[in-house]
Amino acid sequence: MITRIARAASLLFLLASAGCGQDLLAPGRAELVTGHETDTWTAKPAPIHVVVDKLLSSSGDKVSIASGDAPLSNFSLGNGAQGVYRVTARDKDQVVRVEGWSVAIDPAAVAAHTLPLFVQRSDSFARPPGLLGTDQGTAPPAVVFGARHLLLGGAAQDTKIVLDGYDLGLWTPDSTTTTIACPSRPCHFRSFAVVASVALGVGDDWAVWYDVDVGESGKAPLPDGLTSFADIAGGQTVAAPDGSAYIVGATRADPPTASVLRIDADKTLHALSLVTPRAGAAAAWVEGRGLVVAGGSAQGAGVELAAADATAFGAVDYGADPTTGSALTVLDGSSVLRVGGRDAQGNPAATVSLALGCKNACTPAPRGNPVPLDAARAFHFDAGDALVVGTDKSGMTGAIRLTGDAQTPVQLREPRKGATALLAPTGQVAVVGGVRADGTPLRSVELYLP
Repeated sequence: MITRIARAASLLFLLASAGCGQDLLAPGRAELVTGHETDTWTAKPAPIHVVVDKLLSSSGDKVSIASGDAPLSNFSLGNGAQGVYRVTARDKDQVVRVEGWSVAIDPAAVAAHTLPLFVQRSDSFARPPGLLGTDQGTAPPAVVFGARHLLLGGAAQDTKIVLDGYDLGLWTPDSTTTTIACPSRPCHFRSFAVVASVALGVGDDWAVWYDVDVGESGKAPLPDGLTSFADIAGGQTVAAPDGSAYIVGATRADPPTASVLRIDADKTLHALSLVTPRAGAAAAWVEGRGLVVAGGSAQGAGVELAAADATAFGAVDYGADPTTGSALTVLDGSSVLRVGGRDAQGNPAATVSLALGCKNACTPAPRGNPVPLDAARAFHFDAGDALVVGTDKSGMTGAIRLTGDAQTPVQLREPRKGATALLAPTGQVAVVGGVRADGTPLRSVELYLP
């Protein structure tokens, strides 16, 4: 399946037609698709006017592509530079009701081709076309690969992991699968990361690489500073802007650990250590600050921080924070919002902002009501504006939109529990995997647009 990812990239980005100039071929077209949803254009309030813009990759400038009455079925991709196409449909009051974003497309690469582009109702979940090919179970580890693919590693067959994925460039599930041999049993990934063209899967006490360029996998070496990959197994992956990724062991529910694994773009592995071992902590990357870890321990400082080039973490002078299952979302370059999770008594934890530049006797600042979601993940849109996905009090996967201090529940199209949430390269929040209340697996992908 990953080999297919590499091949499919050529359709969108690499070549138009060998030996033919773009001017000899008709411009490509985008066909708008609504996936599993039947009410995208008709739900009230319905949109009446559609605008299509292209955001140029080189400058971020916006170029007008098309406009017309809703519903729009297709449009020309035109010529010119590579960019991201955005479809926006507004109602009679000029409120955006339907929207869609593409990955970056080079018009020359798709001349004479027709590409699908998924559109959905704004501020809601929707299911793009198709279903995953395998049952990925509960809490499947998932990553973004190649700036256009959702890649899941939650399925196993005997001694092999079965990878599955969804292509956000062609808006279709990947049609073939790739299996990766496990060094030992039990055969499952507890953590998953991607850097450049290489995926790293971590089991209970082992790790394996899969290199897309050569189509080979193998056991990953244990870096200095880790006694075992068990030190970070189960930790969440946090991506950094330089292409590296961090697996933060302290975000797992149990047992406590101080270990963090940094994976550089050249596949080099580095072990970092928190000052205080933690379990159930929250972690996020903050531009200009680095990797932030908060909560998860009744001892030590409540917040720790490691800059991009740091070899260890430093404590920020907040009091100990035993909150578990929370998430961090960026407020600005100097502060984060801690949302969701449970306090030491097992009650929904307070929502607070944490100033990262504070030096002495720092105190969390209350920000609205607790968000009643455990095992939370938070996705930042604007200052104080985010989507939080986690486990609600009934044990199902829930989602809550934060707008300032206000909270609005957002319903999934298919109720599920044990789903995984991650940020898609199209700017949507993707929810994948999980099972229905009766335990039957779900293969649909759900996407949220703010």
